[in-house]
Amino acid sequence: MKRIFYLFFVLLIVGTGCEKNEAPKDGFLINGTIEGLSGEVYLVNATQQRALDTAIVKDGKFEFIGKVTEPDMFAIYSSTKQPIATMYLENTALTVKGKIDNLNEIKVSCSKIKEEFGEVQAIIQKINAEFKPIEEKLKAEHAAFNGQAPTPAFTTKVDSFQKAITAKVETELHKFIKEHHTSPIAALTVNNFFGQGHDLKVMEETFALLSKEAQSTKYGQNYATLIENEKKWLNQAAPDFTQNDVNDKPISLSSYKGKWVLVDFWASWCKPCRAENPNVVMAYQKYKNKNFDILGVSLDQQKEAWVAAIKQDNLPWKHISDLKGWQSSAGQLYGVQSIPFNILVNPEGVIVSKNLRGAALEKKLAEVL
Repeated sequence: MKRIFYLFFVLLIVGTGCEKNEAPKDGFLINGTIEGLSGEVYLVNATQQRALDTAIVKDGKFEFIGKVTEPDMFAIYSSTKQPIATMYLENTALTVKGKIDNLNEIKVSCSKIKEEFGEVQAIIQKINAEFKPIEEKLKAEHAAFNGQAPTPAFTTKVDSFQKAITAKVETELHKFIKEHHTSPIAALTVNNFFGQGHDLKVMEETFALLSKEAQSTKYGQNYATLIENEKKWLNQAAPDFTQNDVNDKPISLSSYKGKWVLVDFWASWCKPCRAENPNVVMAYQKYKNKNFDILGVSLDQQKEAWVAAIKQDNLPWKHISDLKGWQSSAGQLYGVQSIPFNILVNPEGVIVSKNLRGAALEKKLAEVL
């Protein structure tokens, strides 16, 4: 069954337990004892998806020693790519203890940052639990369509559900950010939950909640760049690009000159994108005869999955991709850091709006068309 509902606020919740430990003088030290673990373990930067170090496991024990320039999200993976624990790593001593067959009970030693990160996790877990019954009910309703396109009424229900959970998460996380405005975890939270896809005014107001110290962290600086990217192209000419369609024929954005065109960045593996697709289809069907078109730009890497998703979601407009994933030339040109992401370009080739989803897309198209 295709799962069109995605609580994209969920963090990797592994190793949430806590116990105290003494900090070393410089750098970090991670001592791990995981019963039943063997082979190698990898310390991976969660944001860059890059391995920082590898350690050999002996009798369930392993050790990582190093230094980070500033606190950052890291995960420990086994040689089978199984996540063992996540942590917000800073230059301190940490212990990781538990059993390989019970990862939910893994204990990671505490620090102030660890405790703050745990607060964010607890907020998300509580909200997910609150909305879970509604999600399950919607999943059951969706299954009744038996592979057919959902009705507009059902799509509206899904849209309302997503708006409700988004509003709840953002309200609760705003409280956390205000209370911990000097913490790098506040900057991480702002970057992860209030990024691309939000109204520019909301982004600027949220960034202003952070202290100067938090704004200067890696995540704070990344968020500042996101804000500048949001400002960058509005009311400016849309930069042209060319990629191949599913039949390997090149299509350029400039070929849509003279039409209103929604440039829709998505991917087959992106659950929020797939959940949004019915809204985009409805908009296309309503306005396709009013000088409006859509150009789908995929951040896929596997052509088969991309083509299959187009057919499964009944997306009748043209689709292009260079099959480079996040390294997509078009995605990099427009500073795409999360999807779904779209821009609305007028017949003169000028970007007039961004990140139009659900009712917002319908409202904007009704306004301009």
